[in-house]
Amino acid sequence: MLMTTIFKKLLSQFVFNNQKNLNMSSDDIPIEGNGNVIFGCEIPDEILLQIFENLDDYILVKYVPLVCRHWHEISKTWHLWKARFIKRRNIKVSKGRMDRFLSSWDNPLVVATVQWLCVNSDRKPVNFNILKNPSGEQGFSHWKVQHGGDNLIVEETPNGCDPIPEETGLPTQHCFVSSYALCRRSQSVSLYRDLGFKPFVLQVLEPSLIISEWVSARFDCGAQSMIQVSVIGKKENPTVFITRWKDSDFGRVEWYKMWKKVNYEELPDGMHTIHFKNLSQDTQFWAGHYGAKTAGSSVVLDISTD
Repeated sequence: MLMTTIFKKLLSQFVFNNQKNLNMSSDDIPIEGNGNVIFGCEIPDEILLQIFENLDDYILVKYVPLVCRHWHEISKTWHLWKARFIKRRNIKVSKGRMDRFLSSWDNPLVVATVQWLCVNSDRKPVNFNILKNPSGEQGFSHWKVQHGGDNLIVEETPNGCDPIPEETGLPTQHCFVSSYALCRRSQSVSLYRDLGFKPFVLQVLEPSLIISEWVSARFDCGAQSMIQVSVIGKKENPTVFITRWKDSDFGRVEWYKMWKKVNYEELPDGMHTIHFKNLSQDTQFWAGHYGAKTAGSSVVLDISTD
């Protein structure tokens, strides 16, 4: 508490009362008064690091570097940001990426990327599903739907097949249910607008794309389902990834996970938008809702594995 109070007073003195500092470049930051002397007391770097480790990410990125050249250098050290990864933010980053961050820490874009991850961690841009309403708990909210047959519907509990298993990690038993003609639902995510990504962040992180969805069929009717994910980048035509399921290949009643991992090298340059589409129906042309049941539609930008 005492250290935090001292810091706030010092920060107010150096920054908030000197608004021109906000427009400074790193070369303009004053060298004199190296920041280790606070109200006449010399503070070791180890103590400053402990204070910095407990500050809000935004303050650490936006204001601390402007106090003086010494604080600017300390606020960008690998030790500080690695500690924030491990101790405070629980951001899971693969060993390969962590090693790459360390070896490239003299690159300002790498530093900015790690800082961006911490500042934006509450938005869950990586290692979490970026699709909303993945199982229909909110009806068709966030989905664009093209109905076929007797329309796509949502069941609160799946009829005619096994319950959704616990291993899915889904919080409810809701699922989308298709009909005798093709039912489509789609959702687009802008990596820049919706998740706050910067182009350089994606280039530094090199995330993999993990696409998945759980699917099942009734005991008394055949069904099929397909995931089609389009990744839009610099080129006019998107890069499309597809995974399919059919009851004749995998069986009915039980739930099966459609899954595909796309490495970063396979993704288009300058990717900025991801478009997810599910296409489902039955295979016997029965009136009603005897088509494929789907839940847990998921697209994850993964940095937890190499």
